[in-house]
Amino acid sequence: MRVFLSLKSQIILAMLSVSLSSILVVGAIAFVQGRDAITQRTYEQLVSLRNAKADRVESYFSSLTRQAIAMSETAQIVGTLKAFNKAFLELKTLNVSPAVSEKISNFYKDSFIPKLKTSLARELTAESFIPTDVTALMLQYHYLLMMPLLEKTNYHSLYLFWQTTLESIAEAFEYTNLYLIDAEGDIVYSLYPEADLGTNLFTGVYKDSAFAKQVASLKVSKVKSQAVLVDFEPYYPAAGQPSAFIISPVFDKGINIGFVTYRFSKERINDIMTYGRKWQDCGLGKTGESYLVGSDYLMRSDSRFLLEDPESFLSLQSRLGNWTELEQMRRQGTSILWQQIHTSVVDEALKGKQGITNVLNYRKVESLSAYMPLNVPGLSWVLVAEISASEAYQPTYDFVRIVASAVMMLGVFGIIIANFIANLFVKSARKYFKL
Repeated sequence: MRVFLSLKSQIILAMLSVSLSSILVVGAIAFVQGRDAITQRTYEQLVSLRNAKADRVESYFSSLTRQAIAMSETAQIVGTLKAFNKAFLELKTLNVSPAVSEKISNFYKDSFIPKLKTSLARELTAESFIPTDVTALMLQYHYLLMMPLLEKTNYHSLYLFWQTTLESIAEAFEYTNLYLIDAEGDIVYSLYPEADLGTNLFTGVYKDSAFAKQVASLKVSKVKSQAVLVDFEPYYPAAGQPSAFIISPVFDKGINIGFVTYRFSKERINDIMTYGRKWQDCGLGKTGESYLVGSDYLMRSDSRFLLEDPESFLSLQSRLGNWTELEQMRRQGTSILWQQIHTSVVDEALKGKQGITNVLNYRKVESLSAYMPLNVPGLSWVLVAEISASEAYQPTYDFVRIVASAVMMLGVFGIIIANFIANLFVKSARKYFKL
């Protein structure tokens, strides 16, 4: 069945087809060019942010390393470590009463282990942590349980004399603890006493920690003027919280007398990576973030989304099936060491490459991403800066809506105008052909 349109209808359709198709073609070209321009601008912004963050992180660790080396070579630290080593040996000659051992045992059963289990979803027993060394028992009884025992010893006099000075050093560099360790691996001093005070890192409870293994490695190397970083690990004396260390050997007249060690937390690194939690102020909008990932594909800085809205983030992890990580993040309030990020950009960065690309990120959200490896001796970390594609391309989506609205409006006006012109044309034609 053939449909015949009147001359007027044909004119109207022709005019509308030409005008609307022109608008759509121009709009499509503008959309593609606009999207390309936005993509380029977003990548440039992400690369700039990535590079700036990498510089700050690398500078931070470089500063820590230089400071640790400088401190280990000062007469103050050398003299302090020698004095504590001597006082620690004197404590070994003392006897400990059964009451002290009982109190320490009760502390681990009633306080230490319950607190640790609150932080870590692991099966732990007090017996595996209770120190057996007499010196450790006495030091923890006096400084951890804060029950008087060593007031008249040289050790306590040294402790009181140096506490304020060493505390000022720790506070200046935002360390969470400072340790003095003798050449045999004994923790002879801890600025803030914890369950590792007095224990031996080579043979004691914490000998399998990355911290202890690095101290043992430095003892073997016998290299002066160095400082080594130890990557984050759940450190039991710190209630299982992610902890990292920087260790520097101390030498006196060419002989290694021990080590000065600093523990630092995630807060300073988080501050660098999150702009002090001011993501939007630095152009990352509502979905952008920068974060660190280790060679084990686990985060080394906190996720923006965990910090901003923990419940929503944990709910997402639940839907994604990350049950083990979910429980640990819920307990500790951090994604460091628990959030796995096994994406293509992390793979590439761990191979030593840097670049930009679109990726389905760890939240299963399509994102524009810039990535690169970090140059921090002792740490195999990569840095990723990204923003969701939906937010990055929002201006183009807004443009599409504007064009669609314009097409609809022009269509209405086009019909009116085309109808008017068609009437004039048909009227003139009728007069001309005397129809």
